[in-house]
Amino acid sequence: MIKISFKSFHRIDLSSTMTTFDTTSSAISHMQEDLFIPGNIVYSEGKSLKTTNGRTKQLIAGDSGVYGYAEGIGVDAYFKYIASFLQLNSTTLLVVDSGNHCLRLVDRITTTTSRRKVHPWRF
Repeated sequence: MIKISFKSFHRIDLSSTMTTFDTTSSAISHMQEDLFIPGNIVYSEGKSLKTTNGRTKQLIAGDSGVYGYAEGIGVDAYFKYIASFLQLNSTTLLVVDSGNHCLRLVDRITTTTSRRKVHPWRF
C-alpha cells in the first residue's frame, strides 16, 4: 500500500512497516488511482503530473522547476498551478490549471497537452 502525506510517499508492506521512499518538492494537491497503469497512483505536484507505484515515480507532463503556459510533450509542457485533474478514461486526463485559468487535456499515450476551450456554463 502507498500512503502519501503532505510532502512524502510512504510504502507500507504486509508487516505494516512504513518506509519513506521519496519526498516531493511541493505539496500534493490531488491524487487518484491510476487508470492507465493499474496499481499506480496519479498525483499533481504543483506544476507537474506524476504517477507512482510506491517504489518509483514517473513524470507524465509538466516541469517541477518551471511555471508558465506551454503546450508540449512531457517536460516541455508547462503549467502554472495544477489545482486538480480528472481521468476521463484510461488514456486522457482533464487538468485544472488554475494558475493559467484554463482546462488542459493530457494524452497519457503521447504525454501531449492541449488546451480545452470551455464555456463557463457548460462542459
